[in-house]
Amino acid sequence: MDALLLWIIAFAILLAAPVIAVLQIMGGRLRRLRRLAAEQEDQKDLAWRVRDMKAAGRTEQAVFLVRGETGMGEDDARRFVNSL
Repeated sequence: MDALLLWIIAFAILLAAPVIAVLQIMGGRLRRLRRLAAEQEDQKDLAWRVRDMKAAGRTEQAVFLVRGETGMGEDDARRFVNSL
């Protein structure tokens, strides 16, 4: 009976190691996905703010906002604002 118990424990350990490794890999991917989703949400917020500014007739402020938030040059920021 002792030998059977040792085999069961050894088998459980052999199965546990790959399962733990897979869970760690999946956890890392989930963290990356959450980070990407947060970055996309920030971009969405910028687009909404720019649209609101354009609707209020504050296009120049929208261009300055885009330049400040993204580091774009004036021409690129103006194209971005006009594309919305």
